[in-house]
Amino acid sequence: MTESADLLNGHLPPASDQPARDRILSDLDTNMLVEAGAGSGKTTSLVGRMHALVARGEPVEHIAAVTFTRKAASELKERFQLKLEAELRNGDAHSDARRYCDRALRDLDRAFLGTIHAFCARILREHPLELGLDPSFSELSEEDWAELTRSFWSRWLERCKRSDDGALDELSALGIDARQLFDGFGKMMQFQDVEFPLQETGKPDNAPCRKQLEALLARARNLMPRDEPPDGWDSLMSLIKRLEYLRRAADWNRLEMFCAAVELINKSGCAIVQKRWSSDVEVRQSAKNLCTDFLALFNGEIKALLTCWREHRYPAVMRFLKRAANAFERERHETGMLGFKDLLLLSARLLRERPRVRDALGQRYRRLLVDEFQDTDPLQAEVCFLLASESSEGNDWRRVRPRAGGIFLVGDPKQSIYRFRRADIQIYELAKSRLTECGTVLALTRNFRSAPPVGEFVNRYFGAIFPESASDVQAAFTPMQCVNQLTHSDGVSEYWVRPPKANKTAIIDTDSAQVASWIAERLATGRYAAGDFLVLTGNRHPVGAYARALAERNVSVITTGAKLPQEIELTELLVILKAIADPDNPVAVVAALE
Repeated sequence: MTESADLLNGHLPPASDQPARDRILSDLDTNMLVEAGAGSGKTTSLVGRMHALVARGEPVEHIAAVTFTRKAASELKERFQLKLEAELRNGDAHSDARRYCDRALRDLDRAFLGTIHAFCARILREHPLELGLDPSFSELSEEDWAELTRSFWSRWLERCKRSDDGALDELSALGIDARQLFDGFGKMMQFQDVEFPLQETGKPDNAPCRKQLEALLARARNLMPRDEPPDGWDSLMSLIKRLEYLRRAADWNRLEMFCAAVELINKSGCAIVQKRWSSDVEVRQSAKNLCTDFLALFNGEIKALLTCWREHRYPAVMRFLKRAANAFERERHETGMLGFKDLLLLSARLLRERPRVRDALGQRYRRLLVDEFQDTDPLQAEVCFLLASESSEGNDWRRVRPRAGGIFLVGDPKQSIYRFRRADIQIYELAKSRLTECGTVLALTRNFRSAPPVGEFVNRYFGAIFPESASDVQAAFTPMQCVNQLTHSDGVSEYWVRPPKANKTAIIDTDSAQVASWIAERLATGRYAAGDFLVLTGNRHPVGAYARALAERNVSVITTGAKLPQEIELTELLVILKAIADPDNPVAVVAALE
């Protein structure tokens, strides 16, 4: 069998990546990006490098290990502590390494091991005055942030109304009720560091579109039955009746009213049921032709008109939202109430604009280790690279050269799935390019979690989907090299589900019962623990059914991506308890009342 065939089948020799693993623990003064897939022991390598740094004499307070969830941070800290304790138990009693590890264990609280947001909060609390921050600022939870955002938006609109803000008149003339812009405001707050370009465009001419639409409505009036059919109006009939009403009730000479009417037209709204139009063959054919002409108008003149109309309205909307965002930012800073994005923005600004602070922080946290780097957005990457480099390198994180051994990144580009949060694979590839120039890139290819048949199944399936070479939007395929020994029960199996009814709910209920029973039977043998099993679903909606089925069989379960009813109830209880504990906090009280 060739090496490539071995690779696809998940059976490469287990020592294939050992040099990379050894280098992580020995080459401590080289910046590294380690590409490591699921089950490859990346956390073990991260902890191992931290231990190696301490054993060589690096003070533990110079280490900052950043993860992206509190759970991962807690696990990392626990494993690092266990590693240090193992050195004390098993190491040479007279060695420098044991002495350094003993010191690190006693000073463990002086190291930073936590999330990127917690890290940013720490450095801001150490240097608040440089940015004019209240040293006792509060870090808002996601729930508190959502409530504060909604509260500010209401107060902002009221303030604009009281002051007769001209922007409200401008929006009204464009057919926009400012109250409808809250979701847009939320999106702008999500991407506070993004500059939205504005380009003024003229008003579109709606006359050609209006002429065609009114001609179609005239044809429709002659074709539609006077009374509602027994089976009800079909989609096109309902659309026509709505448009006819709007034509009478609104002034279509006003561009904003006409555009508001045609925004109701879509592809599904043009569908017809011919028998509801008439029993006459010719009328049915005319109705079909009418449907075709409506679709042609929708795909042509209407789409073009609405595109130009939205482009014309866009600058006015964005100016209004930007003013609101700036006012909200000032309010948060004055009151010392910061969200997660604020922590990142202010930390990046601190490192960019205060070179002495940046160098001081760089000296304190000389060793920055970042897990799950594929989940990093531009702001987080900027904080990491600026902190790991001297201020003399400049302020562009994409060009700075980190200190020797100053940054150690671990990530899996195949798991870069948070583009909607701006954790784009291009950010990962840019960091990879930088560390290729001023460090090294290593790969951990062995998988210690899965059995070879699972590796073979995954490699065969994803090898046909992922590209051979990385692109701007997709990582290259990297096969799993499973090293676990095969047991009699390992493998990939298929089974059939025969629900009592042929619908999605019945399928999920039947399958969840089968899967839960199968897991419960194996737990009863005593050879497995509940944590040995993982149930994946195509989306989050069926998760509750599988969790309930497992709970009914006394199998402990943890869900990710979807909440159990009990979790929702506990969250609501916590909101109430927060209000009781701090009745003077208006955000907590309003959240409890809702």
